[in-house]
Amino acid sequence: MPGSTKAWVVDCETTGLAGYDRIVSFAAVEMLGPEPTGRVSYLVFNPGRPCHPRAAAVHGWRDDVLRKQEEFTAHAPFIHEILSKADVVCGHNLGFDLGFLHRELAKVGLSQIRTNPYCTMQAYRNKFPGRKATLDLCLQDIGGSRAGETHGALEDAFLAASLYAWLRFGVIDTFGLNAWPDPFNLRS
Repeated sequence: MPGSTKAWVVDCETTGLAGYDRIVSFAAVEMLGPEPTGRVSYLVFNPGRPCHPRAAAVHGWRDDVLRKQEEFTAHAPFIHEILSKADVVCGHNLGFDLGFLHRELAKVGLSQIRTNPYCTMQAYRNKFPGRKATLDLCLQDIGGSRAGETHGALEDAFLAASLYAWLRFGVIDTFGLNAWPDPFNLRS
C-alpha cells in the first residue's frame, strides 16, 4: 500500500564534486507515505580536508568549524541502519548523495544501501521531459522555495520530501517549514 511506504529522504553537502571529496553534512527526513513522521537526522562532520570554495559558498560551512566536528565514521553505523530499514531511500539527484554515502560507508567496512531508490530529479524529468530539474525549479511547481541562499542538508532534505510527496502521491505540502536548527551533533 503506497500510503504506508516508509521512506528516508536524504541530502548530503560535500567538500566538492570529485571522487576524493567528502561529506560535510547529512540530513534525512523520514516519511510514511506523503507525510513526514517527525523523525529527522541532521549531522555535521569533519571531512578531513578543506572545502572547495564553490562548495563552501553553496552550503555555508567554514573549514575552521568543520575541523572541530566528529568524523563521519562516528555516525556511519546509525546512518547505515536507518537507511537500510527503509522501503525507499529518496533524494533529489539521489545518485550524487548515494555515491558519497557509499564511499563513506565503505571506509568503515559497511555495505552499500540496498533499498529501493527514488530520485525526485529523475521522476520530475520523466513527468516533464525537457524541463530543467534543479530542486529550486521543481519546487516552484508546488509553491515551495528555499529560505535563503545556502543549501543546507536539512532544508534540502525537507524540500526534496515535499517534492517526493507531490510526485509520488499527488500531495502538495511544503510542510510549513522555514526555520532550520543546527545539526544535532554540532560542536561549537
